[in-house]
Amino acid sequence: MSQYTPPPQPSGSNIDLEKFYNFILTSGFRIFEYQEEPEYAQSFDSWRGKAPSARYHFVEMITEGGHGINRPLQNFEIVQFHPDLSIQEIQSLRELFETNEGIRPFKQPMQISKTGLPENSKNDIKSNLEGFYNLIKEKSPKVERIIPPFIGATLSPRPAKLTGTSIKTMLSSLPNNPEVGDLWFNSSKGKYFAYLSDGISKYWVEV
Repeated sequence: MSQYTPPPQPSGSNIDLEKFYNFILTSGFRIFEYQEEPEYAQSFDSWRGKAPSARYHFVEMITEGGHGINRPLQNFEIVQFHPDLSIQEIQSLRELFETNEGIRPFKQPMQISKTGLPENSKNDIKSNLEGFYNLIKEKSPKVERIIPPFIGATLSPRPAKLTGTSIKTMLSSLPNNPEVGDLWFNSSKGKYFAYLSDGISKYWVEV
């Protein structure tokens, strides 16, 4: 499997990143690294070797292009290159990105503290993405927090012995309107996922 190598910066990307970062701060915005939404990696594995993460590759495909196509890819095209994704899963991931796009518009895991950052500033970041992301990792790295015990489900090593959960869905795509404690069997991958809460956020976690 080939190893992902970051692309070179576009010609003309000669912004002083340190000054640009400080300009954003003085404009009332903060940008920091965050932990990516787990749904991307849970939905497909065929991104490996093509990008640094599942989210990176998916966002790149729907906003820029990929696989030799220099425009955003349509759902049927994504399926051709990633047969482990269904149309329904692709649509769910599109909706996830669009929901957070106001503060998470980049394929790298960088979050803006609030909506309203001017489009020209976003475009400057995208044109200097790798360098700016490296700066953000230095200035505002993600916080690795200790997750408290899960709420709503008690897990034992084997899915067959899960307690406090119920198998509500056997689908190839993410279930709609899950409740904490639900157990989902991903029929396309043959894997179980539990919908859990850490008291702050809710996640599908492979079990």
